[in-house]
Amino acid sequence: MVIRESDMNFGEFEDSQVFQIEKCQQYQKGLRPKGIKSCEFILRKGKKQYFVEAKSSCPKQITADSSEEKIKKYQDYVNDISLKMRHSLNYICCRFFPGILLTVWKDCGSLTMLKIA
Repeated sequence: MVIRESDMNFGEFEDSQVFQIEKCQQYQKGLRPKGIKSCEFILRKGKKQYFVEAKSSCPKQITADSSEEKIKKYQDYVNDISLKMRHSLNYICCRFFPGILLTVWKDCGSLTMLKIA
């Protein structure tokens, strides 16, 4: 399987290695309409899970003298990706490990660290 996202190709992967949240009926019909976001796909390699978000563009790096508007645009970009990752992780935990509850452990600006409750 080759996954095409944002004008990029990912793969070749075995079907059993990939879970595409966005193609899941539960996500399309129940979660997306409620504003739940997701990464492009989750790749399983051995004992590791990789949450993949594809972007074809990114705001330029911010510096100490960047304008407020540029800083906000960059922070919004990072926050959007962080939200997609948090939503994806929560979805996977609820779907495959229903006894696990993820809670916010520490909020570090645009990075939220989660722990298993």
